[in-house]
Amino acid sequence: MCPGQVDKNIQIENLGDTTLLLTNFSFLKTSNFSIKSNLPINIPPNQNYDIIVAFESTADGNYNDTLVIESNAHNSDKGIIKIPIQVEVNSIKYEISNEVFDFDTLLINQKDTLIFYIKNYSSFPINLAMISSNPNYVLSNTSPMIPEKDSLQISIIYNGNTKAGGDAGKIIIRDTCGNEIEILTNTYIIPEKDIYSISLLKPNPTNDISHIEIISNKSIFYEIKIYNLQGKLVNEYPRVDNFTGSVSIPLNTQEIAIGVYIVEITTSKERTIRKLIKLK
Repeated sequence: MCPGQVDKNIQIENLGDTTLLLTNFSFLKTSNFSIKSNLPINIPPNQNYDIIVAFESTADGNYNDTLVIESNAHNSDKGIIKIPIQVEVNSIKYEISNEVFDFDTLLINQKDTLIFYIKNYSSFPINLAMISSNPNYVLSNTSPMIPEKDSLQISIIYNGNTKAGGDAGKIIIRDTCGNEIEILTNTYIIPEKDIYSISLLKPNPTNDISHIEIISNKSIFYEIKIYNLQGKLVNEYPRVDNFTGSVSIPLNTQEIAIGVYIVEITTSKERTIRKLIKLK
């Protein structure tokens, strides 16, 4: 039983052939017990009645007293009925390894996982209920049962975010006594760095093949055309869509005349010009 206030029902059964009248309640000790039922109470023959006894305590321990009932019962104690009452109070004692979880700085949509432990110091198993206030933080176990004097590992999985900036939340842990603990979770999402480049022509000058490299970490299209100095198109390469990564494109000059040419590279981001020199 948890510290605090709780009601306990004590059943009185009338085994006689006349109505049992309960006229007064008291306890032998000045105790943590009190009566919530209203007097007087009439119990017909062969029927029973539940007396509500309230118990309240803020400390662990075994609590006992005797409920004394004054009645019209025909017994050897002049109608006095004595009922022993005992309640054992055991607090739930447990500890969380962390109160704040700071995830690493992450990129957009990047995931991460952190682990914490719950140690049960109680002399009995405990059941917990755990919820996350932020859906981006997911718990590996939301209803853990931890054996007595044992510990349990829980994972917090961050599922990523499509937006840059801070992303905070909290994990709420509730035990069966109504106690609540909050764990704060934090991470910061940075925008993904834009990686993009177009290299120089290599080798240049050339007498056969020159290469140009395109790098992009985001989807782009690119196309390449080669013009002479009079603006006439002398060669072109098929357009490539939805390109991501790195590519080295060979430009074959074996079938064009000696001279200077303009290489035009058009992408989703820009139009770039490179000068190509063809040797014999």
